[in-house]
Amino acid sequence: MSLVIGHWSFVIGHLLLVIGHWSLVIGHWSLVIGHWSLVICHLSLVIFVENSLKPKT
Repeated sequence: MSLVIGHWSFVIGHLLLVIGHWSLVIGHWSLVIGHWSLVICHLSLVIFVENSLKPKT
């Protein structure tokens, strides 16, 4: 009986580990994507401001 309980606690623990690993990976990638979208947004803002500050020729 204790073998069955040990087996299931191992399976559940393994599943939780896998879920935790994947949420870490997904969290890492959403961080990277969020960082790059921030950089792109900042760059486009800078370009827009520089273009609007240039004297019209």
